[in-house]
Formats: sequence, C-alpha cells, structure tokens
Amino acid sequence: MSRRAHPAIPAPLGLALLAIGGVLYLAWSAALALARRGLGNTWPNPAVGCVIVKDGVVVGRGWTQPGGRPHAEAEALRRAGAAATSP
Repeated sequence: MSRRAHPAIPAPLGLALLAIGGVLYLAWSAALALARRGLGNTWPNPAVGCVIVKDGVVVGRGWTQPGGRPHAEAEALRRAGAAATSP
C-alpha cells in the first residue's frame, strides 16, 4: 500500500491527506461537491462536505444542512449508521 501526499492537494492540506490507491482523492473530490450543496445556506457555519470511507467503500456522505446544523460530519455518520463503526 503506497502512502504519499497527493500532488493536486495544496500544502499544508496535502500533508494531512494521504492518497491510498486514489480512493482518498475521489472521496476528497466528492466531499467538495457535497459542500457546494450548502453554499449560501449554512450561515453562520461554513459549507462543508464529508465522505466516510471504510475499507475502500463509501459508507456515508453528508453536507452541512441549512442554518448550519447538523454539521456535515454528523450527517455523514448518521447516514452511515453501523457501517461507520469498527468491526
């Protein structure tokens, strides 16, 4: 398994996000697309997208809902359900 910073991710973000077989890059791109759904509707919070990947499979997706609550991460965890927990 190769772990390296993805060249398309600007530093310092590129240092935190590792590309593992391209899966992370796809999840990162999907999270940005999800965040766009909330643009202009999430004040006072930022528009955020979240993708939960487990064993190379997307198990949950979410974005910050209108009014800024719930946050993207909570929404993605809710949608993922039991699939988001450890084995």
